[in-house]
Amino acid sequence: MSLISSIIIFFVYDILIIYFKRKDKLNTLVSIHLYILNLTLLLTASMPLYEAMKRCSDVIQYKRFKDNYITFIEELRIYNFEISKPSKKLLDKFDYDEVYSLVNILKESKRNDSIIALLDTLKSTISTKIYSNTKNYYLKDTYGIMFLTVLLLLSCFLVVIYPISVQILNSLNIILS
Repeated sequence: MSLISSIIIFFVYDILIIYFKRKDKLNTLVSIHLYILNLTLLLTASMPLYEAMKRCSDVIQYKRFKDNYITFIEELRIYNFEISKPSKKLLDKFDYDEVYSLVNILKESKRNDSIIALLDTLKSTISTKIYSNTKNYYLKDTYGIMFLTVLLLLSCFLVVIYPISVQILNSLNIILS
């Protein structure tokens, strides 16, 4: 019995790690999506990039990403708006392709005036990823609930029908013999 519980505990730990990583990625994606929406709006209103980035930190809802992003903004000001040094810390903490893309777009913003078009492209990519992740997340929950429901219905069916069928078979056996 202790061997079985040890094996179960071993795999539960791995499953929890996978679950929390997926949840972290989904929360980060949603935060980046909201951030890009606001950044695009503020840049369209001709606000300077640094001020727009600073104001967009209020929109981020995921606390872990928000704290690291605020640190990123403060370090950006300390390093005289040279984005390469502060971005390393942000990329170390969030090893997602979308964060890399966002940082690269912000790096290219000094050389390229089409930052709004690039942000729109990243926004649409992130939207589709959020949709697919959310869809898969809820489909797994739905399948789990359906499996448990079918299992409970079968067990109820067996609990109710089995004694009745045994009585009927015993009665038929008595009648035929």
